Amino acid sequence: MAICSDLLTQSIEENCENNVGGLKRVLIADFESVTETTHSTDDDIIDAITMASTTQFFSFYYAKNSGMFEENLVQNLEVGSTYFEQKVAFTIPKRDETRRLSIKELTSGQKKLIVIVEDANGNYWMFFDDEGGIVTTLTGGSGGAKDTMNGYAVEITADSVYQARLVDETIVDALLVPAT
Repeated sequence: MAICSDLLTQSIEENCENNVGGLKRVLIADFESVTETTHSTDDDIIDAITMASTTQFFSFYYAKNSGMFEENLVQNLEVGSTYFEQKVAFTIPKRDETRRLSIKELTSGQKKLIVIVEDANGNYWMFFDDEGGIVTTLTGGSGGAKDTMNGYAVEITADSVYQARLVDETIVDALLVPAT
């Protein structure tokens, strides 16, 4: 019988370290701005990201405890496909002209985006680097009471044939300045 997938090569051990949910940072760039990513074949961690000249990732501030990502496996046994539905979501508090213009840029012409998130455990994950993600949900407004949200809720989604990859943390800060 043929084996049509990767052979198991390791176990998952119990982890005694602290593990928490949530995000610390959300970094977004135009999909076309990233010209190449390289990763070690041994550990599949992205260790270099090449940006087009003058482009960069931008940091998006979001409300505390509102940033999250999700990956869901989808397998269609009839056609033999396997992929992951990916989503990065966050809420931007306060509606003003600066935030409105940034939202306009995110959603302009069904723009394709690439996203790096830092999770609450200090790991950086790259999403949508194979085909680009699109803002598929944007809600904005103000609640009726003083203690309700006034801002925007953003969801960026895409389907990918592989899970989000880890990004070497030592390369992240350089992505926040325009490439030369």
